[in-house]
Amino acid sequence: MKEATLNVTGAEFNSGLIERIKVLLNGDLKDFEFQIRIKAKGSREEIRRRIEEAAAEMERGENTVLFTAEEFDRLTK
Repeated sequence: MKEATLNVTGAEFNSGLIERIKVLLNGDLKDFEFQIRIKAKGSREEIRRRIEEAAAEMERGENTVLFTAEEFDRLTK
């Protein structure tokens, strides 16, 4: 398999899907690169409202995960 695109809904994106992908790849994930793209549903105004709400939450420190560059390096290895 050179490249594959899987289109799933939010309801379909769960741990069962990840397990099925592992089976398709014979459990050998180290030789693959994964890219996840999230496409928001909703009107332009709804998407803008959600972005503004997320920015406000970040400014208040709500629903935010913070880590140092060193922690990031450790987490992504």
